[in-house]
Amino acid sequence: MKRAFQSFLIVLLCLILLIAGILASVELWLPAAVRKFSPDYMSGAQLDITELAIKWRKADLNLRGVQLKKDGKTQASIAGLAVDLRSQGLLSGLLDQTLIVDGIRIDNAKLTVEENQGQWGLRGLSLANANNTEQKDSPSTDSEAKTESKPWQVIINDARLEDIAVSVRSEQLDSDITIKSLTLDHFDSLGDTLKSEITLALNIDKTAAAINPKHKIVLAGGSNIDLKLAATGPLTTPDLKGQLQLENIAASLLQTEDNSEQALLSLGKIKLDNFNSAFLNKANSQAQGLFIEDLALLPEHDQGQKLQTLSIANIEHHPDGDNASLSLQGIHINGLHSQLTFLKDYKLGVQEELNRLLASIVPAENAPTPTQNESNKGTVKAEEKNGGSNDENKNALTITLEDIQLLNSGIHIRDDNYQPAVAIPIAIERFAVDQFNSGDKDSLSRWVLSANVDKQGLVNSEGAIKPLAENMALQAKLKLEHIKLVTFSPYIEKQTGYFIHTGQLSLDSQGQLDGKELQSKNQIDLRSIELERVSADKADQVDQSISMPLDSALGLLRDDNGDVRLELPVDGNIDSPEFGSGDILKQVSSRALREASVAYLKYAFQPYGTLISVGSWLSDQAQKIRLDSLAFDNGQTELSEQQKEYLQKLGELLQKKEQLRVRACPVISASEERWIEAQKTLQAQAQAQNSEAGNSEQAPSPDLADIKDANQLAEARTESLRRFMKARFDIGPERLLTCKTQTDEKSTESYIHLEI
Repeated sequence: MKRAFQSFLIVLLCLILLIAGILASVELWLPAAVRKFSPDYMSGAQLDITELAIKWRKADLNLRGVQLKKDGKTQASIAGLAVDLRSQGLLSGLLDQTLIVDGIRIDNAKLTVEENQGQWGLRGLSLANANNTEQKDSPSTDSEAKTESKPWQVIINDARLEDIAVSVRSEQLDSDITIKSLTLDHFDSLGDTLKSEITLALNIDKTAAAINPKHKIVLAGGSNIDLKLAATGPLTTPDLKGQLQLENIAASLLQTEDNSEQALLSLGKIKLDNFNSAFLNKANSQAQGLFIEDLALLPEHDQGQKLQTLSIANIEHHPDGDNASLSLQGIHINGLHSQLTFLKDYKLGVQEELNRLLASIVPAENAPTPTQNESNKGTVKAEEKNGGSNDENKNALTITLEDIQLLNSGIHIRDDNYQPAVAIPIAIERFAVDQFNSGDKDSLSRWVLSANVDKQGLVNSEGAIKPLAENMALQAKLKLEHIKLVTFSPYIEKQTGYFIHTGQLSLDSQGQLDGKELQSKNQIDLRSIELERVSADKADQVDQSISMPLDSALGLLRDDNGDVRLELPVDGNIDSPEFGSGDILKQVSSRALREASVAYLKYAFQPYGTLISVGSWLSDQAQKIRLDSLAFDNGQTELSEQQKEYLQKLGELLQKKEQLRVRACPVISASEERWIEAQKTLQAQAQAQNSEAGNSEQAPSPDLADIKDANQLAEARTESLRRFMKARFDIGPERLLTCKTQTDEKSTESYIHLEI
């Protein structure tokens, strides 16, 4: 018995040694056998392995210098590959169709992927097709089907890839990508739950993607993508947590015909921090920080838009059916610089450039037809008339914004509708809005604005608005200081016919809007304003609207410093045609100038001037500012003492307001004309009586000798006025204008009409 047991041990030991020898020989023979071979199904393909080490007992696989060649050219290579299968033996894994990888390392790999007639492969090897060719035609038994239906279970506990160069070549895509590093932990292909950690660092070399036969979108080399991701939960709908960062993104549009490129956008950095998303399961998503740096749209074009930084502190998305919402908190924009150019017919330059690019990219046959556009417009109008689409209102996304700030930004406006073009630089120091909620019609948004216009003009505003209320409510304050009017002179000239040589504007405005009714108070200060009349037709319209020449009105209202102050209330219904056409501002401005001028004149002529008013005069339908008239008795030609006292006030005003002019128009009443005719008759009778008495040398009475016709009488009165103003105040005919004598059928006395 003992001897038999010893014999069994010897036999068992021999078997163990035999198996060990076989395995050892396999470890020595197999690597040499597979270092170089040519698969039968890959014509011209060859796999070279510089070093291959397999340890069956420990299930370790190590390769060095792996190269896949076709026709002598390297198509893919791996400098080093190490796989650790120690958690489960390789043979048992193969039998169970289970592969567990505890550690895998791949470094310095190079792959070139090409498309050939719709099939993808390594430089045209078409690996998948080669394997599937024979399987399509060979029937399979039920037992084979059952065996093949069992999926492989792949478990990866630790995978590391470094410096993997991937090249993609096809008609649509030409790209070179380097995977600087890729790690994958805790992955089970058949597991019910996922608990994996992934880190990825990509470097994108120049990439070109065809969008149509004539154009490609090109990404410049040097772009980097970094991803850190933790995936947990169900395998089909995992929760994703991590952060994403992209750097040095530059995209351009390439025209393949002439190989020219136009830069579309550039991006220095975009970073998404601490995002938590279950978007595959339509669950809530959140990110605790979005940061964008150095973003430019059309960076090399004169219509380019640039942004230094954009940060959003918190982002939340709740895709909850009818209650879907998007919340953004802490939106801070710094260094936004926008170029707004108004081309002919006031088309926006950046929009026209984008439309041009879009038209070159989108084929004409894919562009919307007029019929489609009209149909869409009709649908929109019908929905607007009916209060909007019920489905859209029901499923509308509620957007909530909190703490919005625009800092250190600028808008440069250029208007090419004028020659030379009008340039208006606006620098925004701070624009802040506390909150906005699209789901609450009564939500109140408050704002604060601090900016400057053309480097010296200051703009400050604050207020509150309910933008979505059925009857919109608004309260606002606006203060402008030191605004250079020369900058806006082309616009003012177009509207008024007056060109501004110099001047500044300051405005202090307060107003409120309740539904459709607007009420506002505005105080306007015009400093050192100088005008030139350049368009007679438009200037006449303005002069008529304020009842005197504009420069005269401004000259009348100037204080000792040469400044003009106006109170300008703007009230009314914003739906009225006047508001829609912009005429309300013209009317209010004209009325303010007119009323201020009349008030000033009444003050200047105290205790006279009670009859100063605005109105037309005789056959002249134009509205003018009328001063007190100088009334004359029948036959009177010289000024009375009372008239001289009144003219003293007028002379002092003209000396103080050097731009002011006065028009003097003589008027003869119908009764005085009858009196003149009567006096002429008496004079003729007296002369006849003297002739009959033989007293031809006797002079007529003084009263009868001074009688003249109406025109001569009016001219004598005007001359008396001119002599007095010249002698007393040195006011010449260039400022004291006269006009043709007229007859007033209704008046009982003659006068000289004075108007400004």
